[in-house]
Amino acid sequence: MAQSPPHLHPFACFVCRRSFRRPGVERDGAACPVCGSGAVRLSRKFKPPRRDDVAQWSKVEALVKLGFRFDTIYDADGAVIRYPSTKRGIPAFVNKVARVPEESAHKAARSKAALALRRRKRQTAGTRDTKTR
Repeated sequence: MAQSPPHLHPFACFVCRRSFRRPGVERDGAACPVCGSGAVRLSRKFKPPRRDDVAQWSKVEALVKLGFRFDTIYDADGAVIRYPSTKRGIPAFVNKVARVPEESAHKAARSKAALALRRRKRQTAGTRDTKTR
């Protein structure tokens, strides 16, 4: 029986604002085929903005720096939390994700971003996150 081809994941380069697909073996560190800078692996659901849409690329970069990789995120009721359409919507989006109860934060990929936000909040408040994976 033939083995199926590996899934391709999008990688984003914020230096030249390009996206390319590679097998998802490494999480980060793939070199951009155009400029050679480091690129970030995102969810397979990620749809890159047009290369000339600087505002949208800026929003994507800001979300990635906050730990979001464009995975589907659910609230406590199981409803999908939509990603913001502009950079100005990021604070409200982050607050909404941070309010998701800890026990329901383990659904799908939401847990990674939500838990990263909680750790940052604890660190800035002077407490340490003692949980280990």
